[in-house]
Amino acid sequence: MKYLKLFEDYRFNNILYHGTDNKHRFNDRGYITDGTFFAEDINVAKGYGRYVYRVEIKNIPIFDSLNLKDVTELFNEFGELYDSYYGDGDGEYYIRTPEQLMNHSDNWGIIENTDRVLDWMRGEYRGVRIIEGGSESNILLFYPKEDIISYNLI
Repeated sequence: MKYLKLFEDYRFNNILYHGTDNKHRFNDRGYITDGTFFAEDINVAKGYGRYVYRVEIKNIPIFDSLNLKDVTELFNEFGELYDSYYGDGDGEYYIRTPEQLMNHSDNWGIIENTDRVLDWMRGEYRGVRIIEGGSESNILLFYPKEDIISYNLI
């Protein structure tokens, strides 16, 4: 439970980073599409390409996959989620509690692959904070062109 407590009061910073191999103009259609990932850590962003942008976003509602309140709301809506990495006969296929999702080393795969979850999130939030690869925290913004205040190439 100490792990959960650590993130209960988490509030993301409005400064994010985006790494890419191609330069972007974030306000032009076609250069960056709705549904774009951003890193909270500049070092994570650097792993995605040689061009790294510092991006300031509006104070918007973000679903936090490590926040018990947000995840409980998700489970109230869907009951259970599934991890498509496993077959439906495996015991680890079904994710039935908020704690299972919050403690999972890659909760993005679960959120992404459970039917209708991302559609529901788009209706309730402007983005989602997820964990990939055990420790990499990323934020998927559903509407980056609307929610970015400013950006600059670092």
